[in-house]
Amino acid sequence: MLPLLDPRRGQYSERAIAACGLSGLQHLLPPISPDAVASAALLPSAAHDMGLSSNTTVSTGPYDLPAAALGAGLTARGDGLLIIGTTLASLVKVDQVGTDGSTVGLTLRAADDRGYLRAMPAMVGTAALDWVAELLKVEHSDLGSLLSRSATGASGVRVLPYFSPSGERAPFSEPRARAEIVGLDLTATPADVVRAVCESLAFAARQCLEAAGWAGAITVAGGGSRTREFLTILATVLDKPVTVAVADSTAVGALLAADPQCSDRGASMDVPSVIEPDVSEGSVYQDLYIEYCQRVAAARLRWKEDERV
Repeated sequence: MLPLLDPRRGQYSERAIAACGLSGLQHLLPPISPDAVASAALLPSAAHDMGLSSNTTVSTGPYDLPAAALGAGLTARGDGLLIIGTTLASLVKVDQVGTDGSTVGLTLRAADDRGYLRAMPAMVGTAALDWVAELLKVEHSDLGSLLSRSATGASGVRVLPYFSPSGERAPFSEPRARAEIVGLDLTATPADVVRAVCESLAFAARQCLEAAGWAGAITVAGGGSRTREFLTILATVLDKPVTVAVADSTAVGALLAADPQCSDRGASMDVPSVIEPDVSEGSVYQDLYIEYCQRVAAARLRWKEDERV
């Protein structure tokens, strides 16, 4: 229902409904709960069929991004969460719905009903690593050692990580966006290509976080957060210590949204680890990030030219 919702009022937007050609069909839309997470007793017939008590409560559960933010402990305004999954989702906690700035991304109600999340979900995250691993015939378990065998800057190999055939949706919308790999020569190694892809994902994450208004701490979650060498690159690019969220933070968040007093939270959560930036490479990565943003801007101009051809 998100495309039809006015998050400022918590109601459907008549303008959005009309823009989608759905005027006159509002009666088919489900009612919007005033609560961030809707809960109700299980229907007696369903409870009987499943062998459950008739007073069993069912929770809708929050959307996966707010659930992950709640499970990861994202509470302070300006703090960010980066979910390194198949896509690269950047979330920032905000106090209110903004109507200025970029028109891309999502504004989501926090699962604990305390403020909102400004989300910039890029199209490609670990899918880019899947692609390069298949291309180079390496295993995902080799990622850490490959990164260790290539120096900062990947021996001049540069990547724009727009590998999705659908283009990109954050921090800009461009269906013609495509990945680019430049700087290759006979001295480039598979490790250089892998590092260049990882560096590009870190640059894309920073660009998305900044577009979402990130100004505080940063936590990471998702399958891509398991490789320390990659997280060190990310922390150095962001110039911030990176806190690694507990495993299954999305599931933990869904549980907490259903029952904020859940006493099982502490037992199910590990102590988060923190990855520090590599201070010796910080200035290098800041320059490389500026170069990356310039390359993105130049590519966007080319894509616009392609649109006119």
